[in-house]
Amino acid sequence: MKKLHVIFLAVIVASSFLCGGLLHAQDKTKGNIYGDVRLKGDLPKGKGPSIVEYQGPCGAKKSLSVVSLWKDRILDVVLWITSTEPVAPASPSDDDNLNIIGHRCEFWPKMILARPGEVIKVANEDPYTQWLVIEETGNRKRQVLQESGSAPIEITVKEDIKIHLLSAFYPWMEAWIQPVPALVATTETDWDGRFYFKDIEPGQYILHAWHPLLGETSQEVTVEANEVTDTEVDYQTPESHLPIIEPTMLEELFGKPEDAKDDNPFKK
Repeated sequence: MKKLHVIFLAVIVASSFLCGGLLHAQDKTKGNIYGDVRLKGDLPKGKGPSIVEYQGPCGAKKSLSVVSLWKDRILDVVLWITSTEPVAPASPSDDDNLNIIGHRCEFWPKMILARPGEVIKVANEDPYTQWLVIEETGNRKRQVLQESGSAPIEITVKEDIKIHLLSAFYPWMEAWIQPVPALVATTETDWDGRFYFKDIEPGQYILHAWHPLLGETSQEVTVEANEVTDTEVDYQTPESHLPIIEPTMLEELFGKPEDAKDDNPFKK
């Protein structure tokens, strides 16, 4: 019994040391934003979403345009914060985060947020030729046949010019480029609809959220030094018959989680 007491005490001391170290390592001059994105209102009643399957060079692909929920929190939301103060124009960057990759007949990532002046590189890593369609705000469109492994196509981000990338071959293949002059930080909702911004300078910001089917919304948020700002982003249930996947439907499509303590529906 004495040995067990010693082990238990050692675990407590080690845990305290670890937690203390983590807290000390955080920059106390900055703050964090934690929150979730929720769908408000009654969910539409009706049949589940229709799944269209395509057969092509990448094999069988399922096209599924829906709003995915987990316990009324929305998945697949891109979030960013912008400063209320003027920001200097960006210069061209070689940052890998500004690349869109065509891989296995999908674009990754689906959304890029960039400051005007930055250059986005679109690469085709599939072993097939890609018919790339580039649509800009104002209905300007150009089409490019991009060979496999060829040099990336460079797109310079311009203020107020949103860009929509599509494939003329594969209907499900889409990506977006959005100019954000006062961009401070970006993130995405996790598998459970929650999001996090860490180590943000204190001040007033605009929090933006974007979903490919629900659109964009924004709200003000205040960050204080060494504090956590809890916030919630709300979308109203659309009046149109937009397919919405509820938790039970997620389980049917992706399977139930192995661990009862972990609600992640995407774990097998």
